[in-house]
Amino acid sequence: LYCDVSADLLPALASALLDTLTFAGGLSIPHGLTSALALFYSDHSPAAQFSDMSKLSDEELEAFAHEALRLFPPVIEFPWIDASSGRRKLMIEMKGLRDSSVWGEDANEFRLRSLDAYQKYSGIGWVEPANGAKKKGNRWLVSKASRGCPGQDLSMAMIVGFLQEWRAMQEESGQWFVSEQPSGGITFTGPDYNTPPVGKPFILTRARGKDGTDL
Repeated sequence: LYCDVSADLLPALASALLDTLTFAGGLSIPHGLTSALALFYSDHSPAAQFSDMSKLSDEELEAFAHEALRLFPPVIEFPWIDASSGRRKLMIEMKGLRDSSVWGEDANEFRLRSLDAYQKYSGIGWVEPANGAKKKGNRWLVSKASRGCPGQDLSMAMIVGFLQEWRAMQEESGQWFVSEQPSGGITFTGPDYNTPPVGKPFILTRARGKDGTDL
């Protein structure tokens, strides 16, 4: 459909198309998906042990998506005005999501953790503390004055759903490979807290059909 579009425009086109279809997440959803797919397909991936998506269960794939967003959050910091004090606050999510007192001494490493841990502590990535002082369990409650992301659960469901469909597509129509990438490969900024997590765009292409024929 887009065979006449130059390769350097394809990432922006894919991002715009995804946003148009979902009407949610702005650039954060494509950013999260780019991080997850890069972790699966990069030769330099810190998640190399999980390179075969088809071997992951639904629970493991959901944990993979959470871990990708924990290490490489689409929003790295967020300022807001505290209505009760009138003071400006700044949350640096990229630091909070690598807090060793919460995630352990391996907080800078890619490791699938329990879904319960992600549900308890990943709200930092959606700026939950900016919702206000009231909490229910580990979640900050939304109010009319909240400044946190209102689409937290929806955005996570969209990313996990996309990855589940991508996994099914591989199983039904063959494997995909990196057809275009930077000269040094798909690289990550690692624990330096830079963004975006993937330095330059890359393109995935389906390699073979289920019958083994080239496509």
